[in-house]
Formats: sequence, structure tokens, C-alpha cells
Amino acid sequence: MTDVLVLETTVASEADARVLADAVVAERLAACAQILGPLESVYWWQGTVTGATEWLLRCKTTTARAEALLARLRELHPYELPELVLLEPHGVEPDYAAWVRESVEAAGQEPAGEEPRDARGSEPGAERLRPPEGRSRGPNG
Repeated sequence: MTDVLVLETTVASEADARVLADAVVAERLAACAQILGPLESVYWWQGTVTGATEWLLRCKTTTARAEALLARLRELHPYELPELVLLEPHGVEPDYAAWVRESVEAAGQEPAGEEPRDARGSEPGAERLRPPEGRSRGPNG
């Protein structure tokens, strides 16, 4: 068994997925985040079968960082009821698992006075990441 977990969530756009990915990787809640899509989702929402085009975000983390990752995604996610699913892989290549652990365990080890930055060098500020009030998107769309 491994302590590496995979968290999946969906969002309405590639840009939304990128914002979430940049934040959780920069904050060392996930070692990496993959953005896949577009894909089509069909689901029940408010008593009706509906659907939406979405993007899948897949994050690699550890059991030790999973709750913090979930909390951050709940805070940033633009959906009223986000899909947040933690998956436990049957097996993970040992060197990859070690890299995931090292990547997320380095939390708080940025040089003094510096905030974490995303791959493009911008700070993942809450004003950029907060969803608008009155969210109406369902669990998958």
C-alpha cells in the first residue's frame, strides 16, 4: 500500500482548472496537477438530468496532505457542490511515490519573505481565485 492519493474534480473551463492547479501545486498541496478535457458530463441536478462540458483536474498528493488539499479546493472551487473524489491507487512506482512525498512535504520551505508562486511567476492570490457569489453550478457542471 502507498500513501500517495489522487484527487479528481471537474470545472467548467480550462482556465478554471488552471487556476486551481496553479494554486494547489504552488502551495505544495499537490505534487502535480493534470488538466484533461474537454469532456462531457451527464448528471442529476436540482431534480433534472442535465449535462455540461467540463475539464478534469487530477492532483497527486499524500494522505498527510489530503485534508489540506480538500479544504483549499472547497475554498477555491467555483461550483456550489464540487466533485472532490479521493482515489487510492492499487500501486505506485516507488520512485514516483517518493517524489510526490518530497514535493508536498517541502511545504513552508520557501525562502524567508517569499510567497509561493505558480509556474508563470504570479502569486496565487485569493482575489484571483475566489469564485463569484451566487454559485449555481452543480456537482459536475
